[in-house]
Amino acid sequence: MRTTVLYSLLAGLMFSCQTTDNTEHVHEEELPADGVVLSEAQFRQMGLELQKVHPVFTEKEIHATGQIGLPPSHHYKVSIPYGGWIHSCTLLPGSHVHEGEVLVEARNPYYLQLQQEFLEVQASLNYLRSESARQKQLLSQGAGSERETQKAESDFLQADARLKGLAGKLRFIGINPDKLSQSSALSDVIQIKAKSSGYVGDLNARVGEFVKEDINVMEIMDLRHLHAELKVFEQDIPYLSEGQKIKVYINQSKTALDAEVYLIGKSLSMEKTLDVHCHLAEGAEQNILPGMFIEARIKGNTKQELGLDKEAYILNKDAYAVFQLAQRDSNDYHFKLIEVKGHPKTGFETVDTNYFYVSKNAFSLFGVLNNGEEEGGH
Repeated sequence: MRTTVLYSLLAGLMFSCQTTDNTEHVHEEELPADGVVLSEAQFRQMGLELQKVHPVFTEKEIHATGQIGLPPSHHYKVSIPYGGWIHSCTLLPGSHVHEGEVLVEARNPYYLQLQQEFLEVQASLNYLRSESARQKQLLSQGAGSERETQKAESDFLQADARLKGLAGKLRFIGINPDKLSQSSALSDVIQIKAKSSGYVGDLNARVGEFVKEDINVMEIMDLRHLHAELKVFEQDIPYLSEGQKIKVYINQSKTALDAEVYLIGKSLSMEKTLDVHCHLAEGAEQNILPGMFIEARIKGNTKQELGLDKEAYILNKDAYAVFQLAQRDSNDYHFKLIEVKGHPKTGFETVDTNYFYVSKNAFSLFGVLNNGEEEGGH
């Protein structure tokens, strides 16, 4: 499409208060739909200024999404050691538990076997220790055998190692071996207790059901340390820094929660995003739960980069554009409208550094271009 720009129309728009004697008459010239030609006088009368790409300070608003999460130290799964039958469980999803409180009781004959073996080895260890000491004494007096002494020492060390291994297994199932003695009542039921206070999440415990050791029967969540887990695209990372204040919105709510950037990930995902860990302000944890969808608005740090002054960018329908000085001859300025990707809140891509661009009153020049298009359409 070709557009005809009437310079007389421009003069009428700019100088309607002047007499016709002072109006500059210029011949008609055909231009592309995205072009404008001005004379030297018109350029000055419109107050246009030109500039090349130069270092500018930009402040970017970053939009990110994510979810409410918990650090690993405040969220743990509960399983049955070595597997077992659920003996009892009185909790429900959402129940609050305190550190040390019984979560579930499980039954397995293996628990009884471990206690029995521990006591048996413990009893034999005293004899083996005494026998080893006796053989050493006999050998020192010339009445013993070096072979018998070595065997007694070996038997003692093997039994001691086995006792320590059994003690570790007993602690694993929640039984303190130091409190286990020959007079203790042995049981095939153990109690699994809470490692810390929190709330019951997923619950998969049914009394009488056998649960394998690799199956979780419940999860416990400490909601006192909820945080925001955001996904931020790589091009926005230079505008972020640890300690930066942000606003977080829960499930598209209009109420913002204050938060602070605590940690910025160092590994890009397949979607070219980085994980950003943010701490919520004190008191913000109320009425929010892990897994809730969140949106965040982050006022990015000021950053120096190559660009143009803000006034150079004009909105052309659904996109932004700048006027490039495509040609300058002895009499005229030839401008071309160039679309630029970006937005004032997110920044613009760098334009060709070899050209000059209109940096002042670009919107007035855009009005001339639109008037020329309308005139050409009649």
